Amino acid sequence: MRSFLKYIIFPTVILAALILAGIVTTARYLYQEDTFVVYTRALEKEVVWQEPRHPSLSFVFSAIKFFYVPDPSQNFETISSQDITPHLLNNPPLNVGPSPARKAAAPVSAFSKISVTTESEFLNALNSARAGDVIVIAPGDYHFKRYNIGLLNKGFKDHPITLRAEKLGDVTLKLDTLEGFFVTGAYWKIENLIIEGNCRYDGHCEHAFHIVGNAHHITIKNNIVKNFNAHIKINGLSGRNPDYGLIAHNIFYNDAPRKTSSSVTLIDSVAASHWRVKGNIIADFAKLYGDHTSYGGFFKGGGKSNIFERNLIMCQWRHQGGTRLGLSFGGGGTGAAYCPNNDCSTEHYNGIIRNNIIMNCPRDVGIYLNRSADTIINNNILYHTHGIDVRFDTTTARIFNNVIDGRVRNRDGGFHQATNNIISFFSAATLSSIVNEIYQNPRLGNFDIQDVTKLKKQGVSARNLGKGICGQKHENRESDIGPFNLQTKTSCQMNLDFIEKYIGP
Repeated sequence: MRSFLKYIIFPTVILAALILAGIVTTARYLYQEDTFVVYTRALEKEVVWQEPRHPSLSFVFSAIKFFYVPDPSQNFETISSQDITPHLLNNPPLNVGPSPARKAAAPVSAFSKISVTTESEFLNALNSARAGDVIVIAPGDYHFKRYNIGLLNKGFKDHPITLRAEKLGDVTLKLDTLEGFFVTGAYWKIENLIIEGNCRYDGHCEHAFHIVGNAHHITIKNNIVKNFNAHIKINGLSGRNPDYGLIAHNIFYNDAPRKTSSSVTLIDSVAASHWRVKGNIIADFAKLYGDHTSYGGFFKGGGKSNIFERNLIMCQWRHQGGTRLGLSFGGGGTGAAYCPNNDCSTEHYNGIIRNNIIMNCPRDVGIYLNRSADTIINNNILYHTHGIDVRFDTTTARIFNNVIDGRVRNRDGGFHQATNNIISFFSAATLSSIVNEIYQNPRLGNFDIQDVTKLKKQGVSARNLGKGICGQKHENRESDIGPFNLQTKTSCQMNLDFIEKYIGP
């Protein structure tokens, strides 16, 4: 009997325990969720399908349901004020987002300035705008209820058409419009505005900006934009694509999850190329209906050479729930009709994601590559995310100098090379945070560095690392890990005290 216990039972129990531990560890590492959440989600669909077909096994299905764990992504609620990154708001180490002190692009001459004080003057000025005009909106709130507002006329490289307030905070545009600004003209600059979706139903406020066709070289800078499904929508029209745009130092967010099943992606670009998205705050994007999946921003549809850099992405800031992904090349894919030559086998080429902080994406990855060729991901912090997914056989990526919570995962034939990242298999498998070991208190938005020796001069030496999130250029040699240039004493700040005046505490 003792031999039976010693040689059969005990080894079997130990083997079973090791197998169970391996299953749990693998599930946690791959899916970055509690094991029971993963298996509940997988089993639930099967039970719903099989239970009506096998009524005699109802007791088995009831037993399975007894062990169900609720899917946390379906828990939509407001986050309490003490958990809204107070350090980041009150004493931030970043130079991102809008500021009332940021200077306008150029001084305004009396010849080019057009002052508007009413809604009708505003619309008339847009309709008659010529290259070189600067339309300056007088302080106040302006209300518009219409399908869209056209920016149809064309500026030129040295003579753009500018629409702005003298200072951020002076002007609020409240839009009850499906598309907001419909932009078909080239070389427009929009600056210093607060733009608010003001529709009764969320599905009636799709975009703040819809940029299409020949609307190349568009600049959207130093604005506060809230409460739209896709704040900026960019796509081709009649065989032309709106390339070479700039989206800089804005904040894009929503007060609450959107009551829609339409796409919720705050920067949504299809087939456009050579855009730079830099220095923005992108936060609180979610939808209550449909697949509950949303993105901070993506480029897809065969676009190329687009850059996300020096942004602060907070998937969850003032509310939580749903599946929120940070940044992506490829997004959820594109219909063939919207890709060049009807070929979407590669959704994006030569993209760069660098020097960003992507945080609080607890139900999915911070960066998602979907059929994205020759992508570079460097010097980012991914905090409280599932990490990075590299998916499908046309996806290739170089990933270096990042600090990553979660894991980097090849899926469905995707391929990446990873060097000089700070990432931990143990932390990923136990659902803990490696970022917490490097920075003071990331949960509260404090990215002061605890041990600079882990980061300083520990990165890959390379050209074109970009500027750090504070605006200082990285050293090409002896480079640092993460988005901060640690070889300069220059600090940086962002003024969210001003923003809180307009969005509430």
